[in-house]
This record gives sequence, C-alpha cells and structure tokens, in this order.
Amino acid sequence: MTPEQLGCFLAAARENTFLEAAESLHITQSTLSKQIQKLEQELGLALWDRSRRRAVLTPAGEYFLPLAERLFQQHQETRRLMERFRRESAREIQVGALPILTQYGISPQLHRFRGAHLEYVLLLTEAEEQELLEGLHTGRFAVIFTRQATTDPVRHGFLPLASDRLVAVLPEGHPLAQRDSLRLKDVAGENLLLTPPHTYLHKLCLSLFAQAGETPRVAGASRMESLLSQVRAGEGISFFAQANFRLFQTQGLRAVPLEESPSLAVGIAWNKEEKLSPGVQMLLAFFQASS
Repeated sequence: MTPEQLGCFLAAARENTFLEAAESLHITQSTLSKQIQKLEQELGLALWDRSRRRAVLTPAGEYFLPLAERLFQQHQETRRLMERFRRESAREIQVGALPILTQYGISPQLHRFRGAHLEYVLLLTEAEEQELLEGLHTGRFAVIFTRQATTDPVRHGFLPLASDRLVAVLPEGHPLAQRDSLRLKDVAGENLLLTPPHTYLHKLCLSLFAQAGETPRVAGASRMESLLSQVRAGEGISFFAQANFRLFQTQGLRAVPLEESPSLAVGIAWNKEEKLSPGVQMLLAFFQASS
C-alpha cells in the first residue's frame, strides 16, 4: 500500500463524500476512487459499502481506519525527519511564502541575506496559505512568510515585519468612492467580488460581515487581477489588502479604507516544535535586526 492510497482512504473517511474528499486533496474523484480500489485489492477486503446512496465504511474499513492513520502519520513523520536531515546536510533553507514579498519590501531583504551569507542556499517557493502551513508542519519549509492571522500562536513562532489594512475597491465613479472611509453597512447592499473561498482574505471578509450583523451579497470569486477588471467594469466592489491594491494597475479604481479592518500583520513564521537549524536562526536574527 502506498502513502497516496492511505491518504485517499483517510480523506474519504474524513469528508462527507468521495467528491469532497477528492477536492480536499486537489485530485479528481475518479483518481481517488482508483487509489482506494487498489488498496482494497491489495488487502483483499472491501473497505467501503457502496450499495447505499452515500458510501460508508464496512466493518473491515472501520477496523483498518486507526491502522491507516498510524501508518500515514509514521510515513509523514519519517519524511519530515529525513527532509530536515537533507536540508541541514546541504545547508539549504527551504522558505515558503505567499506572493506578497514585493509589496511588503521583503524581497530586497532576502536578497541582502543571500549576499551576506553565501554559505547558505535559500530556496523560495510561493504557495497559498494552507500549503504553507502544511509544509511548515511536515518539514518541507523551515520558515514561511505569511499573514499572522493564519498561524497558530501555540504551534508557531511569528516575527512581524509589516502591517496592512483592508480597503474597499470601487470604480472611481461610484457614489461611495469619494468617502474618506467606509463601514461594512455602507456596502452591504453592493455586489461583493471576493478572492477564492480557500483564501484568508475571503474568509476574513465574510467573518467581518458576520461580526457586523450584515449579510453580504457575494456575486463571484476570482483571482485578484480578474477582480480588478470586474470592479472596473461596474460588476461590483471588492476588498483588498491596501499594499496588494497598490501593486496592480489601478486606473479607474479607488481604494477606500474600511473602518472595521483589523491590523493585517505580515511576517515570518516557524514551527515551535522543531529545533531550528543554524541557518534558520541566522535568517531570523537577520530579519529581527532589520525590523
């Protein structure tokens, strides 16, 4: 049995349907089903009862579930330990980051660190929030550059490097575009265009509306570049972190600060449960001195 097969089985046991399990793993339902079938063939047992409207675990599947969890965790832990050994042996520092380094002035600092510490190889990978956190937990990344709100203070150390706030993005001709600031109740009746549902910004906006007792009229979810085009065309309004908005071509648009916006701290995070390598300690000390 392979880790992929175990992962598919565990995801199917965790989610309500095979479709949701496949989506959580970013694979097709057909691929997930084939992996589970291969696992069942190797074991010579049916793990799922597919005769009902929704597949449920058979007695064999229930018995296998804790064994699969233990096997999968052992595999993940082995990979994590060997990945750490490989990094330390090669003097590499694997860094994960949201695509935000330029707007917060972090890219030049990384460039200076590379120039000052040629004995280390800094390898940078851009990814979304969930992939970064998973990578930090599995040992794929030694540190990540992310928003503080996505981290867990119990498990993660965090060094803030910059702060930001939410702004409402509207067409220049919109009646609210000339305001100095806006409240959520001012835009509750507008068509709301958000980033994709898995992003921190999407979840934050919905949370803020809920706290304000307002029900947003979500009209779509797209990548930031597409959102700006949609807002410019008058299809609705959006919310951006202010530094993100400034990074794009914003002709015909206006950003108005949102009064209910929390402080959006951006910085470098690490796993408290891991012993930091000398290179990572040096990287953190460098950013500590620069902040």
